[in-house]
Amino acid sequence: MAIFEPSTPEVPMPGYSAVDPQFRGYRAAFRREAQRLGMFVALYRYLYERRHDRLDELNLAPAFFQKVLTALRSGIVIWSHKFLVGGSRQEVSMGTFLKFAGQNLVIFSTEAFRVRRGLPEDAWQVRRHIAPDAEAVRLDRRRLAALTALRASACSATNSMLTSIRSILFSPRNSTKLRRSPGVS
Repeated sequence: MAIFEPSTPEVPMPGYSAVDPQFRGYRAAFRREAQRLGMFVALYRYLYERRHDRLDELNLAPAFFQKVLTALRSGIVIWSHKFLVGGSRQEVSMGTFLKFAGQNLVIFSTEAFRVRRGLPEDAWQVRRHIAPDAEAVRLDRRRLAALTALRASACSATNSMLTSIRSILFSPRNSTKLRRSPGVS
């Protein structure tokens, strides 16, 4: 069972048939992106924390493990940027989901949550549910817009990383020329 899977099957909400498939699509894509980012972070953290007690193994192939850690670190930076800001209109990001939530607040109400999950009115999930309102969504969108410094630093870090990788890969001293073997014509 995945981390974000609901424990009870969902019941279709009456009257929300036009918005419901879009909501389910956003939710599935958002879960998928969050799980991928979580896997990247967990793997990076695991490898980074194991450097001290597995130093002999890491020293057998230091170039490999340094490249893996660098690739994971750059993947985390890029995926975080994509998760928060998105790159195109088709990508599901925090911004697109907040825009959708602001336009469809009725499907996030406590009653809609209860009906969608098929819960009784006195269930603990219903009692603990906090439905967002327009002000909460507006505040979250402002907070997301305030992350422009993070966006700029992520873009500059990504650009500098790509520049250094390109200079290493495409420098004249690193280019290998194919040589013919003496016995091959």
